[in-house]
This record gives sequence, C-alpha cells and structure tokens, in this order.
Amino acid sequence: MDFAFSDEQRQLKDSVERFVRDRYAFDKWRKTVGTDAGFREENWHQMAELGWLGVAVPEDFGGLGGTAIDTMVIMEGLGAGLVVEPYFSTAVLGGGLIAAAGSSALKKELLPKLVEGKVKFAFAFAEHQARFNLGDVSLTAKKSGNGYVLNGQKCVVFDAPAADKIIVSARTAGGHLDPKGISLFLVDRTAKGLGIKGFRTLDHRRAADLSFEKV
Repeated sequence: MDFAFSDEQRQLKDSVERFVRDRYAFDKWRKTVGTDAGFREENWHQMAELGWLGVAVPEDFGGLGGTAIDTMVIMEGLGAGLVVEPYFSTAVLGGGLIAAAGSSALKKELLPKLVEGKVKFAFAFAEHQARFNLGDVSLTAKKSGNGYVLNGQKCVVFDAPAADKIIVSARTAGGHLDPKGISLFLVDRTAKGLGIKGFRTLDHRRAADLSFEKV
C-alpha cells in the first residue's frame, strides 16, 4: 500500500506551510490572539481564496470534493502554527454535518457560502453534566407548529462567539441519557432567546457557554 502524498497533496502541504510562515510567526500570533475576535478576518478570507474551506465540500456545491487525507494535511499544518481561525469548527465539523445531515435546500444555501468564506459555524453538543457521554443531552426541542422550540444550555462551544450559524444537538424524544431521540438543529446566532457568554480558553482560542430560552 502506498502511503505517499499525491502531487496535489504535496502542493497543499507546501501552501499551508507558507501560510504559517508568513502569517503566524510568534509575534504575529500573539497580536492575533490578543484581538477582540481572537483571529483575523483577512486570514479567513485568504483560506477561502486558497480553496482550503472547500476541500471537503462536494464539487456539486462549489468545493473540491477532497478526501480525509486532504483535510488531514491542512489540519496538521494549521496545528503546527497554532492557527486560531475557526477552520475545524466551520470547514470540518460544520460543513461536514451540513453535508451529511442537511436537506438539499440547506446544502445549496450554505455549502457554497462556506467555500467562499461567507459563513462560519459552531457545533454545540457538550453539556455541563454530560462529561464525555454524547448521549447525555438535556437540552430539549419541542414541536411547535411548523418548527421546534429549544430550551436548555450548552457549554464550551468552540468558536461560537464568531459563528453565524450554530448547530445544536437537542432531545426530541427519550430520557436525557437515551442515545436515541437526539436531533440536530441549525440556529442563527441572532435568534431571540439565545444567550452567548464568550470566554478565552487556555490555548487562547474563543469559546462560549450558550443558553436557549424558547429559541
């Protein structure tokens, strides 16, 4: 079995390494994490121009239709530079969840925007009582007319302060420890009743605790 990178993957690796050298020298990193946002929009737009945000997005939605190895190449390079732009939250988790679970209309609306760097995502799945049990979900989603109403809390939602859309796991059936009955909802960060309490993590990233009151 051949584990060598393809020519395209080597070019991608070189591109990420150049980005880190040019934009993430330690003094630049310190200035970046010291800003209010905790990252730089110009870096985010550069990632979009380089095609990184669309590496894992299917070609039908403007992406490159790349593999997990392509994503790994980018993540390895960004990790080496302690890059703080919300690449993982948006391009990997957010885009991956929309592609896997979103409706056709949702994919057509959001995935091209992701590729262009025009939308950022956060994934709210952790709750204070849950520790590492992903089936421990107390935040509820109750049917109301044509939609649902969300009530509850999520904690340590990485990159939530800068997100435009938040993907939320909520319970639509079963008890709070039941691994079944958990659904995903897409919530706009400006939704009425959504509280966002942002904070800085130990590695200088941004996260938030979220409260949902009749959202």
